Amino acid sequence: MSKLEVDAIEPQSGTTLTIGASGDTINLAAGATAGFGKILNVIQATTSTQVAVTGNTFTDTTLTASITPISTSNKILVLVNQSYHLNRVSSTYVYGGVRLLRDTTSIWDPNPADSSGSYGLGFQITGQTGSYINVGFVNYNYLDSPSTTSATTYKTQIRAYTGTGIATAQRAGGGASTIILMEVSA
Repeated sequence: MSKLEVDAIEPQSGTTLTIGASGDTINLAAGATAGFGKILNVIQATTSTQVAVTGNTFTDTTLTASITPISTSNKILVLVNQSYHLNRVSSTYVYGGVRLLRDTTSIWDPNPADSSGSYGLGFQITGQTGSYINVGFVNYNYLDSPSTTSATTYKTQIRAYTGTGIATAQRAGGGASTIILMEVSA
């Protein structure tokens, strides 16, 4: 077994240093640390702009942030704290849903759905002529692999469960929504 001792290794040209070949395993000695898995970039955005959506069509909430990954192999950890309010007049139930998009592609929709729409948020109660959820927050995390070094935008969308429901993001007086993007080295 050979042993190589050096103070530094730098790429011959460019900014990429390749260690090993595809499929190889690189082992670190017990107690050794590496720069892998570190947070490289953090972006935060907040919005308090009210967006009221009548019906069951997903609509942008104005909660959006963009990040430009350093490497195609890095991942983006998305942390969302989405403010919402649901309302449905003359009904015993009110439901809705939120989802996360990368650019224009839905990458995470945590809500179950049927022919009427998403029903991940909400409740049903008997004996009421109208239902609403006062302002609440839905929090979720998603680890994305965008495989790009181009600017990438993440945003949320909201919708009511039925065509007669109203889903409101950032309802006035209800608090702002926040999104945090963290680039994690591979």
